[in-house]
Amino acid sequence: MRTTKALAAKLIQEASPGLAGLQLYEIDVSERPGARTLVTTGVRLLVIALPAYFAWEMLQAPAFTGMPSGWWAATVVCALAAAGDGVIVLAVFGIGAGLYRDWRWFAPSRPGRFAIVVLTGVIVHVAIEWVMVHRLGRWGYQPWHPIVPLLGIGVVPLLQPLGVLPLVFWALARTEPRGRAPAAHERR
Repeated sequence: MRTTKALAAKLIQEASPGLAGLQLYEIDVSERPGARTLVTTGVRLLVIALPAYFAWEMLQAPAFTGMPSGWWAATVVCALAAAGDGVIVLAVFGIGAGLYRDWRWFAPSRPGRFAIVVLTGVIVHVAIEWVMVHRLGRWGYQPWHPIVPLLGIGVVPLLQPLGVLPLVFWALARTEPRGRAPAAHERR
């Protein structure tokens, strides 16, 4: 029987031959529930993240230009943006899992771990915001919206990963089932 790592390497090689030498890291899930629990954690993450990011998108919408004038159309745009944010949150979750080699890296909450993951989120958000504003012209900023020097993006999009992302992972840690086996790094 093939290992998950071997299957992932084969899929990567078939999908993009240029990535064939990509180093894959296995996440230690021994002494823990199976993949179903990982999926459950991802679902819990989205249940927490999507409403939080939707609320953020709705609250920040007046700071941007290019929004539809109708309330329903603007709400749909914010919902789509929140869905995109959900994908980013899942990616940040995956980056944290790979970085710490533990898909439960967020629990218990540790400021150092959150800081590194939030920094990752800031980098991803800044890059996406810059491309969407300066390369694709998908939206812009109201004249009163402060711009971050050197980055060329608005302050509000920069605040999003600094505020919402740690809150989401903190809430995810708070919803972690009690009585789970300690992770390998916690047993040392």
